[in-house]
Amino acid sequence: MVLKLIGALGSLHACGCLHLDVHPGNFLIDERRSVEILRLMDLGTALVERGGVLKRASDFGGTWEYMPPEQFIYPATFDPSPDLYAAAGVAARLLTGSAPFLSGRGSRARYGLLHQSRPALDLENVELKEVLERAMSPAPRDRYPSASTLVSAIQGATGVA
Repeated sequence: MVLKLIGALGSLHACGCLHLDVHPGNFLIDERRSVEILRLMDLGTALVERGGVLKRASDFGGTWEYMPPEQFIYPATFDPSPDLYAAAGVAARLLTGSAPFLSGRGSRARYGLLHQSRPALDLENVELKEVLERAMSPAPRDRYPSASTLVSAIQGATGVA
């Protein structure tokens, strides 16, 4: 499912659009057909690039448990890394049961975002842990540059095609 989510984001990015509010509540899995289809929803915070001009649906938005630090500032360039950061957060939630910056004792999200730290994921698969932590690096330049490179890294870490 995570690979489908990242693939869907890659398709969205290829069309000149960033979602900017990727979280578990903003996609559905349609199982009514012979092949599962992932459907992205809620493009209310999307950023669209047309002819070199960036246009945003709203001034600010996103779900802070999945937002990268730079998303709290209006993005100046068309960069897919915020969506990929959030997709890695969704993967972490699916694998660990909680959002990357949340704990049972209260929220670490604001602390993590304010101090721009990487989440410490508790995963048995060390390669996958490293892939997701890189995808959630506080610095966009340290993350995967595209959906396809993140998919390749996850496939390499898991052996899933």
